[in-house]
Amino acid sequence: MKTMTAEQFNEKYPVGTKVLYWPWVREGEDGIPSETRSEAWALGNGDPVVKVNGKSGGILLTHVEVLPQPPAEGVSTSVARARRERSIDPFDIVLRIEELEGRQAQTDEALCALRNRPVAASEGS
Repeated sequence: MKTMTAEQFNEKYPVGTKVLYWPWVREGEDGIPSETRSEAWALGNGDPVVKVNGKSGGILLTHVEVLPQPPAEGVSTSVARARRERSIDPFDIVLRIEELEGRQAQTDEALCALRNRPVAASEGS
């Protein structure tokens, strides 16, 4: 993995991220599959580490390779990718909120209209 600070790792990867790790020297393709079980932090000497399932103590981030993550259940692939890449524009979020608030206002108006409508003769008999 490229050199990354603990803060950068935590911004990009939540606890539970699937990874391969190498406990000693990172050699070859034979990393051990696991998941992170903590946020990353910096040791006293500044080296960033993270805890993984199946290993006590922290593993250097240089000895961790993040595996491709499946999208969360019910989340479209593009939304999951945008969340991973942190590429969602705050302006887009504001527009989406305004759109949803507009739909809510339309729903409220329709409900009010239904509640205030007179009961038809066939319904009350």
